[in-house]
Amino acid sequence: MRKGSKQKDAIIEYFKLHHDHPSAKELHAILRKSMPNVSLATVYRNLDKLVEEGILRRVGSVDEDRFDYIIEPHSHAVCLKCGKVIDFTCGLDWEFFQKQLGDEFRVSDRGITIEGLCHECAAKNASK
Repeated sequence: MRKGSKQKDAIIEYFKLHHDHPSAKELHAILRKSMPNVSLATVYRNLDKLVEEGILRRVGSVDEDRFDYIIEPHSHAVCLKCGKVIDFTCGLDWEFFQKQLGDEFRVSDRGITIEGLCHECAAKNASK
């Protein structure tokens, strides 16, 4: 067994069971519960490999990159306060956009990112 594969397998298994978008630091804290010796550098390295291999996708967030197991084109809502990322589908006609952009711009990913406040952060904001 090659070095790091146990950690990489644990990361993949996490994403198969959970539909959230953890950051590397959050994932590291989760993995340490069952793998106390796993380092943050190992988590970063394996996440980078999984993104390169097309198993995960990197999702920009307010606080730091987060990772997504759904690699098919879809959209995200990002909370500006806590960084939470929520998946959603949108019914935009992507072919229309490509026709409008013509040869000047080639679409490589079909999704949009909406920024705002998640329910929890909006409720905290309202109570202030």
